[in-house]
Amino acid sequence: MDRIPFCFPVFYHGLIAGHTLYSQPEVMNLFLSGNIRRDPKGWPQVDRMTANKYISGLEAIPSDRREEITKQSDDDLLENIQKLKIKGIKTVISACHMFLRERTLASKETIYSLEKSVRKLEDPYWYYVIALRESLQFTKKSKEYITKDVKQELHNLRLNRNIPDLFQFQKEALLPSDTELAVIDAAIPMVVHGVMTILFAGQNSSSVAIEQIQSGDFSSAIQSLAREGKLTTYDFYKWNNFLKIAQKANVELSDDAAATVSEFDFDWFLRFFDAAGNIRAEDMQQLWARVLAGEIEKPGSFSLRTIEVLRNMTASEALAFKNAVALVLQESDGTSFLFCDTDLSDSSVNQSYGLSMGDILTLEETGLISALRVDNEIEVSEDGADGFFNGSDLMILFEPNSEQPSAFRYRSYPLSEVGKQLLPIVQEEANDDYLIDLGKILREDLQEKVDVCAYRVISRDGNDLKLDFDTDLLSE
Repeated sequence: MDRIPFCFPVFYHGLIAGHTLYSQPEVMNLFLSGNIRRDPKGWPQVDRMTANKYISGLEAIPSDRREEITKQSDDDLLENIQKLKIKGIKTVISACHMFLRERTLASKETIYSLEKSVRKLEDPYWYYVIALRESLQFTKKSKEYITKDVKQELHNLRLNRNIPDLFQFQKEALLPSDTELAVIDAAIPMVVHGVMTILFAGQNSSSVAIEQIQSGDFSSAIQSLAREGKLTTYDFYKWNNFLKIAQKANVELSDDAAATVSEFDFDWFLRFFDAAGNIRAEDMQQLWARVLAGEIEKPGSFSLRTIEVLRNMTASEALAFKNAVALVLQESDGTSFLFCDTDLSDSSVNQSYGLSMGDILTLEETGLISALRVDNEIEVSEDGADGFFNGSDLMILFEPNSEQPSAFRYRSYPLSEVGKQLLPIVQEEANDDYLIDLGKILREDLQEKVDVCAYRVISRDGNDLKLDFDTDLLSE
C-alpha cells in the first residue's frame, strides 16, 4: 500500500476525531487562539465549512493561519491542546504512531522526535504538540490522499488488536544497550542474516553493525543500529520480538532441517518479520515460532494469507482454534472438517465438548473455517466402506448392513486453506472421547441404513489402512 504525506488531516483524523467532544471548528480555534471562539457572541474565527476544508484536505491551511499556530510557544500550544481532553490518550497515540510509521512519509527524524516526547516528557499531550507542528509542514492540498478508506482507517486505529503500547516499550527500551536480546543459533541465523542485510545494508549503516550482522551477532547489531539512529524505538521493539520468536523456532527445528537448509524465499520472510515483530505475548510467539520453523523445514508450507490471518488473531481466537483442533475430523480423501449434524442428530455433541456456535462464528470470522455448512454424502456397499479419522488415528467406520448400497448425508464446517496450514502448529491432541461419543450418536441415528463402528488404525499408507477389527470401541 502506498504511503501518504503526514499532513494535517492525518493528524486530525488519527489523533482527534472521535476522541474529543469538540467540533472541527472548535478544535481549529483552540489551535489558533486557545479559545473555542474568539468572540463568544459571533461566529468562530474558523467556521464549520472552512474547518472541514482543512480537515478533509480540500484546502491546505493558509500560511497566515499556520503562522498563528506555529508562532505559539510549545508551552502555550500544549496548554491549548490539553483542553481537548482526549479520551484514552495513550491508546490513541500508540495506534496513531503505528500508522505514522507504516503508512505515512513521516521522516525518521519526525518519528524519533515523537518517541522522544513519550520517553522524556511526562505529559502525553506533548506528542500532540510535536505531531501538529510536523503535520503543518505539508502545505499542499491533501484530498487525493485522504480518501474515504483512509479516513475510516484512521478513525478505527485504536480498534487494532495488536497495538503495541508505545509508552510501555519506550520505558523498556529507554536504554537499548541495557536491554537483553535473544541469542540464536542453528539454521535460524540464515533467515535473520538475510532479513537484516536486506533492511540495513543499503542504509549507510556503520561497518561495525554490518560486521556484527555478517558474524551472526544479531543482538549487538541491533544495539549498534539503535545507537546509530537506524532504528526507532518501535523498530527496536519489533526486532526484540522477532529474535525471541526466532529463538523459539530454533528449538522447534529438527536437527536434519538445521543441517540442510540452504535457500529461502526472502519476500515471505520479510512479510513474516513485519507481522511477527508486533507479537509480544509468550503463547502467541510460540505459534509464530512454529510457523517459522515449519516454513524453514518445508518452504511453501504457509501462505502469505496465513501470515495475515495469524497477524490479526487474538489470544482468545487462538484458544478457540486450539479447542476446536481437538475435534477436527478427516474424511478418507483428506478433507479436514468440524462435524455439524445429520438429518437426525444435532450439534449438541460439539457443545458438550466446548465447541459452541459462538466459537464456530469466531473461527469463521478469523478465516479458519467456513461457517457455511457443507452437505456431504457417504455411500457404502459391499464393495467398500468409508469413515472419519481423527488426529490420533481412531476411525469411525460406516459399513453396509444389507446387500443393497446405502447412503447418508451429514453436514460439516470445512477448514479453510489457512486453517489446514495452521492445524499442525497448534499441536493439540485429538479428543478420542469425542470421536467415540460421536460414533455412538451416529450408530443410533443410522442403524436402519448402515453399521457404525469405531476402530483403532494400526497402520496407514495413503488410503491403504489396517484396522484393529478385534475391538469395536463403540461397544466397550
